Amino acid sequence: MRWKNSVVRSFDQKSAAYDRNCSVQQAIAQSLAVDLPASGGGIDILEIGCGTGNLTAHLFHLYVGCHLHITDVSPAMVACAKAKFSGVEARWSVMDGENPDGSETYDLIVANMAFQWFEDIGAAVERLSFMLKPNGSLFYSMPGNESFSEWKQVLNDLSLPIGILDFPTSSDIYREETITHHYKDAVDFLRSMKNIGAGTARKDYTPLTHSEMKQACAALDQNHGGKTTWHVLYGRVDR
Repeated sequence: MRWKNSVVRSFDQKSAAYDRNCSVQQAIAQSLAVDLPASGGGIDILEIGCGTGNLTAHLFHLYVGCHLHITDVSPAMVACAKAKFSGVEARWSVMDGENPDGSETYDLIVANMAFQWFEDIGAAVERLSFMLKPNGSLFYSMPGNESFSEWKQVLNDLSLPIGILDFPTSSDIYREETITHHYKDAVDFLRSMKNIGAGTARKDYTPLTHSEMKQACAALDQNHGGKTTWHVLYGRVDR
């Protein structure tokens, strides 16, 4: 719970800066939206981890006349998204998507780049699948283990600890995608991660010292420049 609280604080603190640093998340949201099923209207939809509304915008466009329940574990993120879409009808809630109360059911549950912050992704997906109505579907995107391979390689070469989360795969994955993003340099990459609230390291991580961080950043700049790989997994569960 202490680690999850750190995640929430990080997203709360960076909610105002998120939109200036989330171009990759926006691209992934658009890619996920293409896969979502069409609807004639009137269905119940739950979004987990709305952030500032990257996927939410697509939901409002795709599902006119549907009942949208938009949630995030971060109160500040919910407030930002709600303000952005103030003229659109929806229900907004602060909710930990890993531990929903399960009292409601939905025709469609969606989550864009949120499940990596769950402490037990498999158990969470199972809980969410039980919240689907008959013939309902859960669609989600999350990073894969090949994400940030350049930074991981540098840290491994220098025998330094890696704070990046483990991203488990599952049989629910139906599509993978690799996105190459070019940051200005190592510092820009790390600052961008921090500015979207993604600076919370794995539980057992020992932070780098100042000199170790300088060494790692110099190596990343020399070997890869600002090139960073995002490995994206797209999952689907049908009821």
